Amino acid sequence: MPEKVKLEDPTITVIFKLESLPKKEDLMKDVKKLFQYHRLTSVPVGEPRTTSWIFEKVDVDPEMMIRSIEASSDTEEELARIVQEQRYYTLRKTDVPWWEFCLISNTGSSGHVVLFRIDHGIADGLSLATVFSDILTNADGSKVSIIPKSMVSNKTISQSGMLKTILKIPMALFTVATQPIGKCDDPIVFSKNVVGKNVIDHRRQKLILFEPIPLDFVKKIKDNAGVSLNDVMLAAWAHAVREYCALNNCSRLDASGSRDILFRVMMTYGFPHKKSSNKSQIIQNGWVPLSLKLPIGSQSIKEKLSTIVNITSKLKAGPIAYVQLMLQNRILKYLPLSLSRLIVYNCYAKRSMTFTNVPGPQDKILLANELVDSCSFFVYHLHPVLSILSYNQKINITLAVDEMAVPNAHMIPNCFMNAFVTLGNEFNIDIPSSVLQSAAKVIN
Repeated sequence: MPEKVKLEDPTITVIFKLESLPKKEDLMKDVKKLFQYHRLTSVPVGEPRTTSWIFEKVDVDPEMMIRSIEASSDTEEELARIVQEQRYYTLRKTDVPWWEFCLISNTGSSGHVVLFRIDHGIADGLSLATVFSDILTNADGSKVSIIPKSMVSNKTISQSGMLKTILKIPMALFTVATQPIGKCDDPIVFSKNVVGKNVIDHRRQKLILFEPIPLDFVKKIKDNAGVSLNDVMLAAWAHAVREYCALNNCSRLDASGSRDILFRVMMTYGFPHKKSSNKSQIIQNGWVPLSLKLPIGSQSIKEKLSTIVNITSKLKAGPIAYVQLMLQNRILKYLPLSLSRLIVYNCYAKRSMTFTNVPGPQDKILLANELVDSCSFFVYHLHPVLSILSYNQKINITLAVDEMAVPNAHMIPNCFMNAFVTLGNEFNIDIPSSVLQSAAKVIN
């Protein structure tokens, strides 16, 4: 990003909530396991870009990778405030790897927390899932399997399929190359303060924790509609944004051409990881942000879902993700640093938010011999970031958002739950009482 933006370090924070806090000596055993990975026992040096860092090994005491604090929290909102305060503890040091465990001993009633914080320049979500498989176990002590088989690279492409892909490359190159110079999203209530030429990080982001959604309920919607789980989540989010805008008297919804409202998300696309026994090759940053237009202007949630399926199917079938990865890793690094930063800034500043969905363990797990009640994560960025993680048959969602830019952001979780109530009704699926209760909460 340009210097004026002053964007904070890109940190992934994983939130483990537990009834009992792990013992420090047990967690140190996990730290030693993580030290087997080259990037987790090294410090990046060189230009701060995707492909030009060199990781130099450092000698560090495992105890230095664990930080402990005390706090008092009785509500989810108080807990979120305590968690987000840890963002000011920088990871980018010269003598310690850029990650840590933070133990939060809570004297209140909302449970203890272990945070795993890591600089996003070190690893992507799929790499972290692989790493966590080394230190997490199922409740019965068996090995945890986090990454779905579909996310492991073992596919071959037919000659006809390869030819079709090659023919689509010129258009993919044009699409990716023009992303930084296209128009900004329309100024609806959600977007008007987070897109434009002068978007600056004011460090006012707030972490909002949503009520969990039963995974089985969302899978029934997915199966009934014949779509992917990610498509369902995107459609629900599009519906939630429209309701949020309506509640905040957004005039753009009623204006001429409202069905064509431009509202785009940067959707993180992780590439399938190759199987490897070499721990120095497992951790990587093989992902790209794909620009995806959500049909905010459509009133029907079924129509939203149909439109999204059409868009995501084309994205998955085409070469655009691979072309974008090639450009950002092979071309962008040779541009002047100021220009490459401006390109990245323009891509994000013209779009309303980031949407990321990561798979997680489907059964309860143990962290350092303690049972994990819930697991979620969040990332702060220039604009709002919606982060989704499935764990123990529930979908956990967080929203990192600047409340000065997106007014009344506390309304959004309720709107999201209302969208799932609408989906359940549309597809004749019984709606869990927890979803109905969350959707019925009064918004002040």
